[in-house]
Amino acid sequence: KYLAANNPSSLKLNDDVFFDKKKRLVVSTDTYNEKIHFKNTKKPDLIIKKMTKKSSNPFIVKIGASQKEGIFGFIQLFDDMIHQDEFYKNKITDVFVGSGTVGTALGLALANKFYCDYDQGEANNTKRINWKIKIHAIRVDEPGDNSFAENRVKIMLKDINLPEKWAENNFLFESYDQYSLGYGVSDVKVDEIVKDSMRKTGVPLDCTYTGKVVRGMLDVMENHPEKLMGDNVLFLHTGGVFGLFNDRNVRRILE
Repeated sequence: KYLAANNPSSLKLNDDVFFDKKKRLVVSTDTYNEKIHFKNTKKPDLIIKKMTKKSSNPFIVKIGASQKEGIFGFIQLFDDMIHQDEFYKNKITDVFVGSGTVGTALGLALANKFYCDYDQGEANNTKRINWKIKIHAIRVDEPGDNSFAENRVKIMLKDINLPEKWAENNFLFESYDQYSLGYGVSDVKVDEIVKDSMRKTGVPLDCTYTGKVVRGMLDVMENHPEKLMGDNVLFLHTGGVFGLFNDRNVRRILE
């Protein structure tokens, strides 16, 4: 009752719980059902039931990037992205994106592979991508656990009926786990990046996802250029507007 009537962030869950403009409680259930953000909770379903009482009039988001259905949304996103004039004219070679449950980055990487394997220019009479593009996934949750990303890729490929070895060729995808201190945990470097972005560019970043992605992207560009396919790098901003209101680190650095 307290959660529904006041502030879901008081339970320190994550940014999958928030209020919308109509003051309805919004709950994204995908990561909760998979226990990704409830590793120390034996019965996360009971928490969901408490949050979805009729009196709270909740709006339930049942599908997200951590589920196989969500992958296809990012495949479509990649298709839309590469057909934009700016993307084509600048010949973007590297795309950096945040990765928690890997679904976002995997969807982009799968779409990228489709375009590498299939000559869509001749078949569809569309612009042909005749250069290589690499997807860089910056992990935002558990540090030092890159095996998690590898296992998630295997699981999600199986979910959409693709064999594991299907991703061995023309699968330009790399996951980085060294830029996160933990889900929802920030540090001085991320704090400064978030503040500078708002002050100097007007582009809002959060401390849970996008701030960490920019940190990782800048480090790779400055210290590990050999990991890049070229010089034209794109930061894919996946949102984070809701996270700004529920990110206690953002509130802290803006006080």
